[in-house]
Amino acid sequence: MVNEYRLHIVLAIEMLLCGIWWTYKAITKSQQKLDYSLDIILCGLSFISCGINLGYLLYAR
Repeated sequence: MVNEYRLHIVLAIEMLLCGIWWTYKAITKSQQKLDYSLDIILCGLSFISCGINLGYLLYAR
């Protein structure tokens, strides 16, 4: 059971970092007036996945 908690913690941290990265990419592309809609979608999916993993950890306890 401990390994499952560790997995969800690692996934949550990874998705949080991915969300921050895609947000950064979208901001830099918007300043250069490039198309950044895919970056916004990936940013949202990363933050949603992070929330799902954190929610699972809170619910499982």
